[in-house]
Amino acid sequence: MNKWCPLLLLAIYATEPLSFCRCDNIRNCKLLGLPDLYGASDYVRSTAASYLNHLVDSGVAGIRIDSARHMWPEDIMNIMSRVKSLPTAHGFASNSKLFVYSDVFDVNLSIVKVPEYYDIGLVIEVRYSIRLSWGIANYTQLKFLIDYGWGMSGEDRAYVFVDTPDTQRYYTADALSFKKPCEYTQGVSYMLAHSYGFPQVMSSYFFAENEQ
Repeated sequence: MNKWCPLLLLAIYATEPLSFCRCDNIRNCKLLGLPDLYGASDYVRSTAASYLNHLVDSGVAGIRIDSARHMWPEDIMNIMSRVKSLPTAHGFASNSKLFVYSDVFDVNLSIVKVPEYYDIGLVIEVRYSIRLSWGIANYTQLKFLIDYGWGMSGEDRAYVFVDTPDTQRYYTADALSFKKPCEYTQGVSYMLAHSYGFPQVMSSYFFAENEQ
């Protein structure tokens, strides 16, 4: 049984700071000091798939893969290939699959790109929320909202949003949030009226500190 990433693969991360210019450094690392599961291990793959199948049996219809850019896409795809179809007993159509979207933070500053994760499902498109905030601040910028030259995801693979718990707390310079109610309402309305991607609408609560 081999569930942790071999020390040999972690050697680069152990001797260099986290570098977003090297795939092996990004994906074979102890992110935030956490142990790194060895996704190429059949034990890890089968255990993860077993847990997802338990969720499916319980009626779960979709999942978000957090920090997906720190996992090898082929490892995730192998795990997802072992997940059963959604149960018709819960009202799903025959052969319905789990809805999956991956957290791949890509603003063209990393060697990891969103198209690597297209075969898994949708991918978050953080550039959309950035450009939307620019557009609400200056309406003339809305005509440039979708910019494939900036590497934005294809329309059928983009998971879009105005804000997330992270952007509300840590990326406030380029983010709309409930803290700006007028602009936020405009941003949500424009997103829902726009045809690009799969939209997520946030339901937030007040917080005084980022850790809340």
